[in-house]
Amino acid sequence: MAMCSKMNASFAIQRKKDMMRRSLDDFIAYQEAKKQRQQARAAIAKAKEAKETTFTPRINAKSEKIYAALIRSGKLDSELSGRMVKPRKTPPVPPKLTFTPTISKKSKWLLKEKQRELMANDLQDKTEVSCPPSPLPLDVFSRLQQLSHYRDNEAQRQQQIREEEALRSKPPVEWNVIPYTATCSFILQGFDRPNALA
Repeated sequence: MAMCSKMNASFAIQRKKDMMRRSLDDFIAYQEAKKQRQQARAAIAKAKEAKETTFTPRINAKSEKIYAALIRSGKLDSELSGRMVKPRKTPPVPPKLTFTPTISKKSKWLLKEKQRELMANDLQDKTEVSCPPSPLPLDVFSRLQQLSHYRDNEAQRQQQIREEEALRSKPPVEWNVIPYTATCSFILQGFDRPNALA
């Protein structure tokens, strides 16, 4: 008996659960009802506005024909797009300035001094003879790199001097050109037939 009462209770819960579940038809019906309510609200608002207005504009038949012709020719679109683009606003003119900045005598003097200093430094850099840096501030690794670079350059220079001396001591080489009369047509003999490679 207790089992039956439990089963009946669970059936009631399942029934409630099924009632809460919505199907696709329920969603479609809800959307349609919502759309109808919105249309009814819009119609009521339009009727209220029409009741309050005292003037209803009318377009005569000739104007409708002109409008239709403009749309067909495509002129109306360009005119409307020209109207829709808003012209740029001209920037507001600032009020007349009452203050003109001036450079003080001290600032001018400092500027001239700085320019003289820079010119003197440039001249000094140009006249200064480039001398190798002192080995004292350099660490051992960088000093070794400098020495190896110097040795490589010295070796290349010595090699170049030796080659130049060898060229001076040797007489110029004379080449004997032998005319070659043989032909190579035997190589291309098999290629004049179209099916030779097949």
